[in-house]
Amino acid sequence: DFWVYGFDGKSKKNFTDIEWQGNNILLFGSEGSGMHQHTSKYADFLVKIEIKPNVESLNISNSAAIVFHHLSFIKKNS
Repeated sequence: DFWVYGFDGKSKKNFTDIEWQGNNILLFGSEGSGMHQHTSKYADFLVKIEIKPNVESLNISNSAAIVFHHLSFIKKNS
């Protein structure tokens, strides 16, 4: 009863375009190299955090903070 979302900068889908409903598991990749192929195979969907092209990547604490803030905002306003 869970959807598994893997965060990877190579994905084409932005995480803010997802309708976050139900139970979700969030998988984050490592800074720079993203998620390992072994880890990404467990994701139902791959999504990314949109960042400026001149920023190579975000570290996991920054990524998690952005995502959790967005999800908190959605839940608060629904």
